[in-house]
Amino acid sequence: IDRVVALAPPAPDLGRPRLWVDRAFTIAGAGTVVTGTLAGGSFRRGDEVVVSPHGLDARVRALQTHNREVDEAVPGSRVAMNLTGLSRDSVRRGNAIVAPGRWRETRTVDARIEVVSEALAGRAHRLTEKGAHLLYTGSAETPVRIKLLGSKALEAGTSGYARLRLRDELPLAPGDRFVLRDAGRVLTFGGGTVLDPGPPTRPIDDGRVKLLEHLENASPRVAAIALVEYEGRVPVRDLRARVGTSALPDEVVVFGSVALSATRAQAQKERLAEIVAGHHRDHPLERGVATESVRANLDLDAATFGALVDATSSVIKDAALLRLSDHQVSLGDTESAERADLLKRLDGSAFAPPMAEELQIDRALLKALVDAGDLVPIKGFYLTKARADEAKALVRQAIEERGPVTVAQIRDLLGTTRKYAVPLCEWLDATGTTLRRGDVRLLGPRS
Repeated sequence: IDRVVALAPPAPDLGRPRLWVDRAFTIAGAGTVVTGTLAGGSFRRGDEVVVSPHGLDARVRALQTHNREVDEAVPGSRVAMNLTGLSRDSVRRGNAIVAPGRWRETRTVDARIEVVSEALAGRAHRLTEKGAHLLYTGSAETPVRIKLLGSKALEAGTSGYARLRLRDELPLAPGDRFVLRDAGRVLTFGGGTVLDPGPPTRPIDDGRVKLLEHLENASPRVAAIALVEYEGRVPVRDLRARVGTSALPDEVVVFGSVALSATRAQAQKERLAEIVAGHHRDHPLERGVATESVRANLDLDAATFGALVDATSSVIKDAALLRLSDHQVSLGDTESAERADLLKRLDGSAFAPPMAEELQIDRALLKALVDAGDLVPIKGFYLTKARADEAKALVRQAIEERGPVTVAQIRDLLGTTRKYAVPLCEWLDATGTTLRRGDVRLLGPRS
């Protein structure tokens, strides 16, 4: 035994410590103590920990391994852990002590099940989906329902894939071993290995069985690539829990909170660029397409969509719009002539231009001229940029020379009517040129 132990490699430190509790008790003057075998990572004195699955927070006051006080307990060691911040009744056998944020509990796992031979079990057992079954893993025991994948039954001495639905939530990882027992017949008939500790709720198909074949004995890197290739996109937090590591391979592309395969990520970038390009073709006079309409089209959350846009070099953000990086609004001969005529008409009307509905100009062209800065929209009408700048300058000069002014005074100053003066004053307030105080306007913060 000593020779075998000496040749065995050290237990790996994956940065995801988990200690299955096999005993919990109190010591006078010390408080709650739990014992178990530590795996997956290290715990140090003073560490914050969580009792899974209850989500209770605690802190490590002291650690012992093999009856010795230690500052750090390493994977593969038997550990006694003195915890502060919780009562003896709040932790029991079958719970797990884990690092905060490193584990997710699950009630559903996909696994390979092996039914042992008659010689090992003492009698032949044929596993079907009927019956009452118990699952044992770590120090936990929970009732479980078994759905076989790819077969209706497993005979003694055979193995196959299954989806296990646990009554109790447990912090499980790929590679975790478990034992199965038939509660009705009081028979331990087999066990298995967790392949996917967080399968999605989508319907099970033949592709799922092929995926499980791929996950057997797969490294975290291979497992991560296989999962995103099969499912298309997976929440990053879920993917890390399902492959058992926080480090994801380069072949997995992360957009915000979602992980995609490199192939799908490229397809998403191409789809984004295609949507924006299509909008440019259909609306050549518009500067871009509304960001939110594109996001809804791609059915992505805001963080994921933002990361996708940032990663797509051909698409750029322009205020609340998206556009291709090489897109520019260009007017044809007809639109250029209409633009020149409109600006001449509006400029000649000073501060009493035709109302917007009287212009008889294509709305797309109007929007293009506003986007280009040629026109300034006021409530109900438009001014040319030159006339808008003139209005600001005249009102600013009047306030500097005479003090606060009324709407009537601004009306007379601009040589217009109240119909135009009131929305003009509101626009001056909105742009910060003026500041309203009762019935008068003062110089605004951006005057």
